[in-house]
This record gives sequence, structure tokens and C-alpha cells, in this order.
Amino acid sequence: MSVYKTEGSLRLVDRDKAVENKDKNEIEWGYPEELGALPDMPVELIPEAHGIRKYVESIANAYSFQRCAPATILILSLCGVIGSRAGVRPYQNQGKVFFPNAWGGIVAPSGSGKSPVMSAALAPLHELSKMIDEERHQSHARKQAEKMMLERDIKQALKDGIKPEDVAKKQSNLENLNCDRGRYIVINDSTAEALGELMKSNAGGVILEKDELAGVFAQWDRDGAQGSREFYLETWEGARSYSIHRIKRGDIFIQSCTLSVIGGIQPAKLSKYISDAINQSSYKNDGLIQRLQMVVIPATCKYKAVDADTSVPDELQTFFILLDQQLEAATMASGNYHSVIFPSEVDATKFWIEWQNKWMAIVGNESEPHIVGHLSKYRSLFAGLSLVFCLINGRGKVSVSDMALAEKWCDYLSLHARKMYRCSEQGTPTENLAEKIKAGKVQDGVKLKELKDKNILGRNTRKVIDHAMDELVAANWIHVVHGSRGTKVIRINPAINIGGES
Repeated sequence: MSVYKTEGSLRLVDRDKAVENKDKNEIEWGYPEELGALPDMPVELIPEAHGIRKYVESIANAYSFQRCAPATILILSLCGVIGSRAGVRPYQNQGKVFFPNAWGGIVAPSGSGKSPVMSAALAPLHELSKMIDEERHQSHARKQAEKMMLERDIKQALKDGIKPEDVAKKQSNLENLNCDRGRYIVINDSTAEALGELMKSNAGGVILEKDELAGVFAQWDRDGAQGSREFYLETWEGARSYSIHRIKRGDIFIQSCTLSVIGGIQPAKLSKYISDAINQSSYKNDGLIQRLQMVVIPATCKYKAVDADTSVPDELQTFFILLDQQLEAATMASGNYHSVIFPSEVDATKFWIEWQNKWMAIVGNESEPHIVGHLSKYRSLFAGLSLVFCLINGRGKVSVSDMALAEKWCDYLSLHARKMYRCSEQGTPTENLAEKIKAGKVQDGVKLKELKDKNILGRNTRKVIDHAMDELVAANWIHVVHGSRGTKVIRINPAINIGGES
């Protein structure tokens, strides 16, 4: 039932159904919609190659989830596999290179089912990680044997009086073997110090995967972990060198400091980090949230049990494996790491420049500094995604079609970014009124006038309350019906779980 406003008060549109003291069970209730829910990702945004689109849709169908969630997680995992092993140079003349490593995940409440969706979408990455772990374990025995031989050779060389420079070379080789942690692609937990040492052996980057990102953020801020947050923030850009100097741990030089972050987080736990991000005077307003550029907040779907096939298509798993092999970390003769750089076609460069000018004009009109900071970083996201789509399609240069698809992803993800910043502790009037309904502070059958007289939304005007009511009626949360003596009464949808989630 819809409503309209006259002179600041709610009026019933469908007067035929506005009977006095209408019983709640007689109202034709619709399913209560999620407030502020965003549309699902258009299916054409999901690449078809290697069975990606088909796999995403099978996950969404199996777990009653919007497709934006598995699609984003799957593309995020590809961003992490590429890391800083490959970059894109979108200009023809300017040498600036962008890398596709990214941070993001799913924002959804506990019990929403985000964990199985993430697990399914990450299955190709997990299988690749398992293969890499097995290779690392197999090479461990070989490295141990090499270390024993070098130690023996050094001892013998010292006895024989070999030239110091020759001994130093053997000692350097031994030190490199001792520092070599082996190849990793996915980690689930690490201190900043351990991650730094791990990155020495994984110049192409690693992926931090965590089912609950709030735990990761809390770890960065705990006592005794000073500097951890700053170090992790440094890893976001990708391919930057980084040096760590400690008295006990010595010097650590990372040639390509690159980290991708994939995980889930509950809106309530995210809210305090959002509050820091929008507080210009907070010392934690350091760009952490602005780095979460591939975040989606899927709308709640009505659950439907289905026996859907969620096994990873062979062609998709093969693509992950071949991509990993194709971008094998390359080392120059000097021992320095370098990335594979993909150029852009001439028309793609023109597209890139025109998009930047258009996008930054939009950003320039934003009034909120946190939104400006977030969306301005989409230039690197755009470039990185265009490279991902280029590699998915097996091209040697980034094309206009790759960039056109990246543009659509940026447009879509920006909707979720704006909603993410509304996850702060202070919601909209409609969201606050909905929370009061779920908490039982607004009783079914309460008179509208009584609700307004109580200042249920604090010092907000009655016009604001009317607007919140309009939105709740449109979302099938409440109906406004005639009571006795011309009063208006609030009826609450019985599908609303008072004291829990809707």
C-alpha cells in the first residue's frame, strides 16, 4: 500500500482497504525489502570466458545471494594472483604503470551466508594455492641439502685459506637460502614483521584472505603492533620497494611490496572504521577504508533451497593455473625483480584519458572529503581491472573493450562505496526508525500522532518522520491504516523479526 503526504501528514492512497481497526492479518503484506538495497550486478558485467559468468550464477543460485558477491570475490582473487607480477601502462608516452592487486570483499550481517559464498568463489584460488603449497614442501628437502653443502664448503674454504671474496660469495648464497621462505600465494594470518620477510621471497605479491576482516584491522591497532597499520597501508599500491630496519631482526629489503586483501565483514563491525574515515580530526583517518575499493553490500535475497552444482568448471581452474604460470615472477640478471608490463592500444589510451577527465569532474563536485578520497583512487582500480579483463580475454594489449568493462565495474562499485560509508553508527532517519521497530521500541498498533509526539527520531521534524514512514511503507515494513475517530495507526509487517534481523 502506498501513501502520499498532505500538509505534512500521511494520507492513505487505497481508501477501500482503509477500514477502521483493520486486523493485521487481513492486510495484504508483501515481503519486507531491505532498506537502501542496491540492484544486483548486471549479468553483462561478468566475463563469460573460462566459464566465469556461469560459475558466478551457479553460486548465486545455490546460496540465494546476489551475483555481485561471488563475481566480486572471483575477480578479486584474479587481481591477487596477478598482483605486481603484471602491470598495465595505459598511456602511450607517460611511463606510469598500474597494478591490479586490490582490497575488498563482502559486507553482510552474521547469518547471511556470506562465508559459503566466499568459499565457493575462492575455490579456484584455493586449489591453485594448494598446488603451490605442495611444490614448496617438495622443494624444502632440496633446499636443506643445498644449505648443508654450502655450510660444508664454507668450512672447508676457511680451512684452505680461500680468498675472502670467494668465501663471502658462498656465505651470501647461504644467507639467501636461509631467508628464502618459498612461494606462497594465500595467507590467512601474519604479523607485519613476518609478512615483510615473506614478501622478500614473493615479490609478485601475496593474498591475505580472512573470513572476518574486523579481526585483521583490530590486529593492526593492538598494543605492541605499532607501525603494523602503516606497513599494511603501504602494500596497497603494489610493486613499491620497502625497507625495514630493526636492531634485533636486522635489515629487510622488499623489492616489490604488494598485498591483496579479500574478506568479509559485518556492517556493525565496519561502522566504527567508517566513523574514523569520515572524521577529519581522527588520527585513524589515514585512507584504510578508502583502500577497500572492491566492496559489495549485497541485498538480502529470500532463501530458497536448491540442489545447484557449484563445482569449479575445469576451464576456469585451468585458467587460474595457466595465468599463474604465464606470470611467473621474473628476475633480471642483477637479481632484481621486474614485472611484465602490458601496453594499451592507442584507442584505449584515448578512452582512458577521456574517462579520467569525466570521472574526476564528478569527484570534484563531491562535498564529502571521504567520498572524494575514495573515488579518486578509482583511477588505479579502473586501470587494474582493465588489465584483469585483458588477461581473461587472452590479449597482449589492453583494448577499448577491456576499459569499457572496467568503467562499468567502477560505476557499479561506486554505488556500494557510497552505501558502505552509510554503515557508520549514525544511519539515515529511515534506517534508525527501522532499527527501533526491530528493537520493539515502536509497537504494532501505535497511533501515528503518539509516535510523532514522542520524538521517536530525536529532534527531527515531523516532515522527516513522514518521509521515513513513506520509505518503510514502500519497503513493505509497515502500513498506515485508519483507527478509531479518524486516527491513523501503524501496523508492522509480521515478517519483521522483532528483536532480530528482518
